[in-house]
Amino acid sequence: MPTIVTREATFLMSHLPKFASLERSQLIRQILAMLVENLYHATLISGIEGIS
Repeated sequence: MPTIVTREATFLMSHLPKFASLERSQLIRQILAMLVENLYHATLISGIEGIS
């Protein structure tokens, strides 16, 4: 996974509201992880399409 994307996700996750319940922050983490994963795949696919 590209370092920039990972760094952004880590930054976002570390700045989640501290008052959020554990359950809620886990949900937010899962959503973030899915978004990052989708972004990564989209970037990968567009990169491959750009090459061919």
